[in-house]
Amino acid sequence: MNDLEQRGRQAAELADRIGRGDRSAEEALARHYGPKLEFVLRRHVREPSLATDLRQEALIVVIQRLRKEGLAEPDKLAAFLYQTAINLARGEARTFFRRNTHPDFEAVGRAAATTPLLVDRLEQRELGEMVRAVLEELSQARDREILRRFYLHEEAKESICASLELSTEHFDRVLYRARQRFRQLLEARLGDSLTAP
Repeated sequence: MNDLEQRGRQAAELADRIGRGDRSAEEALARHYGPKLEFVLRRHVREPSLATDLRQEALIVVIQRLRKEGLAEPDKLAAFLYQTAINLARGEARTFFRRNTHPDFEAVGRAAATTPLLVDRLEQRELGEMVRAVLEELSQARDREILRRFYLHEEAKESICASLELSTEHFDRVLYRARQRFRQLLEARLGDSLTAP
């Protein structure tokens, strides 16, 4: 079993546990995907506080969906979560949320299921090559190492902190600065094409 298949199986197991009401699985979802989700959202909204709010909203939408009806393809939990967040960031649901005290979680979930993913619009191989190239352009080796290990290899924060002898607070600062430098290089290369509808 390759890494992609293993991650898909783990995602499906997590989705199943959430569907059965396992609160620890919900916490695991937030802990595992939350930081990556916020990183994606900051590319869309540029306001850290709004990105944090939308991350929480997306997690709630997905948890509600998993509790009620599940996903047709639970192994694609991450893609569904990211697309839900992007839908929220694009304002497809935010206006509704501002006018109502009870958001329509099902409508947002349906939109996420039917909206084409970014990887469907770009050649996945080309996108991967571009991300690797941008990573290599980072001038600091530690930036490259942290971003690669945390985001690409999905290594646990604690493991990275231990091997690099960083406190969790220092890790957060280093990761934030590395993400900022990576984003600047990525924006210089792509402009706004990454968020184009």
